[in-house]
Amino acid sequence: MWEAMLSTGVEGWINHALGNPPYAPMANRHPTLAPHGVYRCVGHDEWVALAAESPAQWQALCRALGPPAPAADPRLDRAVGWLLEQQDATGRWANRYPYAGKLIVDIDAPGRPSKWVTLRACRVLKAVDEARDRVRGGSVA
Repeated sequence: MWEAMLSTGVEGWINHALGNPPYAPMANRHPTLAPHGVYRCVGHDEWVALAAESPAQWQALCRALGPPAPAADPRLDRAVGWLLEQQDATGRWANRYPYAGKLIVDIDAPGRPSKWVTLRACRVLKAVDEARDRVRGGSVA
């Protein structure tokens, strides 16, 4: 019996042995999978369980769901507008947070244009544009 318990709770035991605080309740969330959970569907007592272990699985899930893609939702217009307002005159985005010593790679100093923040912003805007193009029936190159 203890073998079965060990296989499902080893992370918590190791965490406790290292003197770390106990894990907080996570409900349907998962520390490394997103999305991960059980979601209500249309109908009485209808549910679906979803988990994506990799970006490829997330993309496959988005393709399976079909349009409208989440990024095409008009409720995101305000967030996209805010992101575009943060772009400077040279077309770059500034780093707004002190990441020094928190990541494997060096991130640009706060307040200065950042290639990493710019890359991330461009990826978000590209995903939104592609999703909206798919909803309109266009092709994405």
